[in-house]
Parts: sequence; C-alpha cells; structure tokens
Amino acid sequence: EEYVGGLRYVKEIFRKVELDLSSPYISVITGPRRCGKTFILLKTVRNLLQRGHAVYLSFDDPELRLSHR
Repeated sequence: EEYVGGLRYVKEIFRKVELDLSSPYISVITGPRRCGKTFILLKTVRNLLQRGHAVYLSFDDPELRLSHR
C-alpha cells in the first residue's frame, strides 16, 4: 500500500504504454530518470491487486536487501 497507494498523489500524464501480461517472457522498461517507468509498473500492480493477482516487492526496502558477508 505504501507504494501503490502513493499513486493517488501523482498527476498522471497519459501515455499509450501497457505491459503485456499475457507473455511468458520478462518485460523490460528502460528510459531516463523520472520518465514514468516506476509509475507504469505501480499502475499495473494496482490493477492486478484489484483482481487479487499480484505481489510487489521493492528491493529498495532495506529489509529485503541481502547482506554481503
């Protein structure tokens, strides 16, 4: 909810970009900083969560980082 819920505070500039969720392959979204890559991902996750079919993990979360020992 922390990440996906933040979408309500963002003004969206509509783009014709959608992820192909029917593909068995990994999709890669590339682009410069602050162009909307994470926003597209979070919008997709929000739509999937509404249908009950998504898990979102942010690897920026310190609790998910692997320690290098």
